[in-house]
Amino acid sequence: GTSVCCLGWSTANPSASAAAAYRARCAAAAAVRRPRWAFAVICWRCQLRDQLNDLLAGPEGVILEALLGLPQPRIAYVWIRRNAAVQTTLRRLAVGDVPLDHTAFDQLPGRTTEYLRGLLVEHGCLPSRDRYLAAFENWLPSKLDQLADPSARRHIDAFARWHLLRQLRDRAKREPIPAGAFLNAKHPPPSRSTSSTG
Repeated sequence: GTSVCCLGWSTANPSASAAAAYRARCAAAAAVRRPRWAFAVICWRCQLRDQLNDLLAGPEGVILEALLGLPQPRIAYVWIRRNAAVQTTLRRLAVGDVPLDHTAFDQLPGRTTEYLRGLLVEHGCLPSRDRYLAAFENWLPSKLDQLADPSARRHIDAFARWHLLRQLRDRAKREPIPAGAFLNAKHPPPSRSTSSTG
């Protein structure tokens, strides 16, 4: 996926000199269009590219292209500028503190991280996965940690992993897991287990 600037320059162009020359043309075009563009000195896509280059310390391959490929670069620019969590995550990805995989994203808090994860999945930077299956897999260990009784913990762990989790995994192979199935797995009826996981 490549994106195109206001005058038609492709973001896939690997030449830094070509990019600089094009950016100058973009700025000149923006100057002519100032009444229409308000405060913009260059087009929004070029502004977004500059912003990402600063955050990522240079072009960062698939992440850069995914964000530049958004249909409304102004919204992406403002979202990143106003959101410190997104900026921190992008910087950590750039320097290697956070590997580009789902496991690393699971450790990062906040809705903005999930938004960025979804964006990277949509653009093929991360593999797709079932949202609710992953949520249950991440939720279960923390729930088990809350159980003080070792016997109850062993029983619920076995039931959750060998029955509930297996059901969810089998269903995810056929279709996306609905929210209701996820909630039911977290709070199974008493008849299915002597002690609820909820």
